[in-house]
This record gives sequence, C-alpha cells and structure tokens, in this order.
Amino acid sequence: MSWFTSDSMQASAWNELSGNTVRVVVTSALMTNAAVYHASKTWDEHVRASGLPENRDTAIKLIRQFIIRYVHDLIVKHNLKQLWEERDCISKDAFERVHSIADQKKISQR
Repeated sequence: MSWFTSDSMQASAWNELSGNTVRVVVTSALMTNAAVYHASKTWDEHVRASGLPENRDTAIKLIRQFIIRYVHDLIVKHNLKQLWEERDCISKDAFERVHSIADQKKISQR
C-alpha cells in the first residue's frame, strides 16, 4: 500500500532531497512534504518486514520516530543550518499530516 503516487508533491519533495546534493532552495514546506513521503515509504517497509504494530499507540510512535530521524538526518547531511531551528516544527507538521492520513486510511489497525 502506498499513501502517495510517485508523481505526488510529497514524492517530488522527497526525490529533490534524497540525493547527495541538494539543487533547490530548501524550505520548511519542502522538507515537510519530503518527511511525509519518507514516513510513508518507511511505514510500508516496516509493515512488509514486521507486520503491523500491536496497537495504534505503537504505530504512532514509530511514525513519529521515522519523521524526526529523517528531518534530523537530512538537515545534518546537507548542512541546512537555516532549518535547524525549525526542525521540531517541521517534524510536528509532517506528523500531523501523516496522522490525518492514518485516520483516513486506517493504516495502523490490524
């Protein structure tokens, strides 16, 4: 199951930020969209490898960790100092979007 199509805004943002060099001006909105898409991909990989978590709280914690780690790693990898102060807000915005999608699609239920 994929939350987004490969030509979605989230996928485009993720593709822009996934390479070794960033060729765009990185904004918090771009980073948020990339984090949402990354959470989707990582969630799918986790479910394929380990199955669904035992409960919704565990699923939410996992998704939050996927997002926080991705945002942190991306800022460090590309030395995006201008976004360091915004990292918590970016992660929170991304998590809220994913949480909304999870509610719509019931992705965290067995």
